[in-house]
Amino acid sequence: MTWQLKNNLEIYTEEVIVQHIVVGRPHRPVQNAILFVRKGWIKVRYNLKACTLLPNTVLIIQSNSIFEFIEADPNIELRILAINSGFESIAAIKIRRYDVRTFFTTSPQNHYQLTEAEFQELWEVLELLRGRLFLPNKDRTRKEIVHHLFLSAIYILADITIQYNQITFTELNRADKITKEYIQLVTANFRKERSLGFYAQKLGISPKHLSETIKQATGVTAGEIMNQAITNEAKVLLSTPERTINQIARELNFSDQYAFSKFFKRRTSLSPSAFREKM
Repeated sequence: MTWQLKNNLEIYTEEVIVQHIVVGRPHRPVQNAILFVRKGWIKVRYNLKACTLLPNTVLIIQSNSIFEFIEADPNIELRILAINSGFESIAAIKIRRYDVRTFFTTSPQNHYQLTEAEFQELWEVLELLRGRLFLPNKDRTRKEIVHHLFLSAIYILADITIQYNQITFTELNRADKITKEYIQLVTANFRKERSLGFYAQKLGISPKHLSETIKQATGVTAGEIMNQAITNEAKVLLSTPERTINQIARELNFSDQYAFSKFFKRRTSLSPSAFREKM
């Protein structure tokens, strides 16, 4: 699902989301968003990591990141708050010395399991905001109330995540930190850099140590994480019909279309053209 916002803010319910979800097809949202799971569960893959979001969980979705729905509880209750990058209040909002834009980029983790009380407070503000978004634009107080309810939700969430982030930094061991940093580097550089040596140098460790650490922490190889990043990006690019398969092959730094097609079919059991036809 891509957040094609008609307004500066949109709140999607599970009914709307189910109509637009294509399970197993990664996509890249163009806006920042926050996913709130109140009941049930949903499995997602976000920035190369698969996770199951349980009740009272919040997932922060950064714009232009790779996001994929894997499976969802048919009885799930959730909301997605999508935020237009041009939202006029964003630049003015200051939270603990950083603004809302950096709130979406500086968090050391992407999802948070909250207490029931913490989540309920957020959910109530979110539902008040959703109700106001449905009011006609001509309502004289709508704009101001929407502005302040949005502020309230962000302040509450920021206050909660700051506390959780402090705990996270304390609990992360060395292997976890290396793995997290490796995934961040791969996400930023995989189009041009495929050498394990490049990433090991960036992390200040040997390629052997990097390889062993990733395997120990994740159960898969560093190369598998790299291949997953390439595959996800290929699926996203194949979803844009204006690009030819040859152009996508070049964009992903393959020697030619044949090499790309061979790689993609080995990973998905479908050729790029067959994958595109299924869309």
